[in-house]
Amino acid sequence: MVVNREPYIRRTWPERVALSGGLIAALLALGGSVYMARVRCDPHWINRGGAAIVAIQAVAALGEYQRRRRLATLRLSLDASDVAATHGVTQREVADSLDAEIEKSERRAFFTVLLLAAMGEVLHGFGDLLFHALEMIR
Repeated sequence: MVVNREPYIRRTWPERVALSGGLIAALLALGGSVYMARVRCDPHWINRGGAAIVAIQAVAALGEYQRRRRLATLRLSLDASDVAATHGVTQREVADSLDAEIEKSERRAFFTVLLLAAMGEVLHGFGDLLFHALEMIR
């Protein structure tokens, strides 16, 4: 469907920065905590990195939440007849497209937050033990 490629469906740059930045920051927190654990010989840095990842998840969730709100507002306020006339689709197709994007955005936000929360909490609770276990394998 043509409508899915339109600018009002795509992520805005702040939404992209929030989601991508949150994931990149989580990876940097993980890498930084492993580096500090090795350099300082203190595995508790991994616990701190896990706590940082949990805090970072809010940034990623905020980006997806903003997108969901924007699309929901657009769904209510969009004069779909203008879009339909411009792109040769029915008003119902425009509404269905927006509904699908809203649902996809909610799913993405849920799984992103769930992944970061689970990873962060495992590292926060057991990071030092995991570090010791990995050091013993070497």
